[in-house]
Formats: sequence, C-alpha cells, structure tokens
Amino acid sequence: MARRASKGISIGHILGIGAAILGFVVVGALVIKFALGAFLGGGKTPAGNSSAASGNAPATAPEMRVREYLDSAEGLRGNFYKLSGKVEEMLKWSDSEGRLVSLDVSDSAGDSSPVPVLVSTDFNSINITRGEPMSFIVRVDRNGLLRAEKILQE
Repeated sequence: MARRASKGISIGHILGIGAAILGFVVVGALVIKFALGAFLGGGKTPAGNSSAASGNAPATAPEMRVREYLDSAEGLRGNFYKLSGKVEEMLKWSDSEGRLVSLDVSDSAGDSSPVPVLVSTDFNSINITRGEPMSFIVRVDRNGLLRAEKILQE
C-alpha cells in the first residue's frame, strides 16, 4: 500500500511560525526602546527633596558661556554645563514634556540675557517660582535646547 502525501501545513507549523514572528517583534521593540532611549537621553529618575539629578548628569560641569550659546548652540550640543540665574517666567507647560522656564543669566561682564531651559516632568516635585534664584546642570540637546539634568535651589 502506498503512502499518501500530506496536504497543506499542519497546526504545528502554524504555531512555530507564529512564535517566531512574535519573538522577532518583541526583540525588535526592545532594541528600538533601548536605542531610542539612549539616543534621546532617556533614563528617568525620580526627583528628590531640594535637588534632583539625572543618572547621566556629571557631578561637576563647567559654567556655560551664555554669549557663545546665544550666538551658536551647534558647537555645544551634547555637552553639560552649569547655569545659574533668576527665574524670569514660565514660558510653557506640558503634561508630557514638562516646563519651559526663562532664566535670566548674568555673565562675568555683567550682561544679562534670558535663556530658555526645559525642566522635564522628572522634576515636578521641585517648586519653581518667578524671581527665584536657581542653579541648573543642563545638557544642550541636538536641537540646541537646554534640558535640565540636575536642579539645585539656591
């Protein structure tokens, strides 16, 4: 008696292919999450009492040369700087991004300039009020925006 050839694919083949596709999707999602998180400066940390810090902020950073930043922020991208000044006003607020604060910064020559600083939602527990002197450790992001990585109230 001759054997008959099986027709079509079995349920085992379908389950195996489905598991392989699911595995590729999960691995791809993890790779994208970690790659974008590292690229965009991810790594959220909870805010502390009077100061808070991101895990990638340096303990010490050089003072920011505000005139150089205002002239061209392109050369400063990716670097960390210390920035001190008086909170001038809250420019914008967003549930997802945080607060955009205008900081009035005076340089060594006595010139005063307003500088925008994005304070992420990681620092929501810190009260930032108009007229208050504050110090920030900021990172210049790829678009030239100053992002608060560490905040110290003076």
